[in-house]
Amino acid sequence: MSKMRAVTYNLVQLTGGFWQRWQEINRTATLSIEHRQCRDTGRLAAFKMTWKPNDPAWGFPEAPHIFWDSDVGKWIEAAAYSLATHPDRQLEAQVDEVIALMAKGQAPDGYLNTHFQQVEPEKRFTNLRDLHELEWHFHKPQVFTSKRVRAS
Repeated sequence: MSKMRAVTYNLVQLTGGFWQRWQEINRTATLSIEHRQCRDTGRLAAFKMTWKPNDPAWGFPEAPHIFWDSDVGKWIEAAAYSLATHPDRQLEAQVDEVIALMAKGQAPDGYLNTHFQQVEPEKRFTNLRDLHELEWHFHKPQVFTSKRVRAS
């Protein structure tokens, strides 16, 4: 009897059926729609750290929300997994651009959270259970190591 062994995701090829169709839809449609939504709703602009209360120059109806950073991080993670098996120069450039934007937004101590750096800095690390900071801190390493995921 042969033993099953684990393989890395990039060695798995979906060649038909339900999951292959969904993987293709994610790669060809969902990733670009998600990026556009992140751009059009201010999630990407938030990493420029230029939001100020009641400033019409901000250009978006809302202040950076506690969930926004992890939304962007999840997009980068999905894009990285797609790029690992389906290289795409345009998607690669988008990912690199967003990561560079995020890196510029980091505080001198390495902290990165667009909401708490701009909207409620006094609440940084005051309610880890409810205010989503830990969720984002779990996604951040995936974002900043996505180059490695893409190259594997």
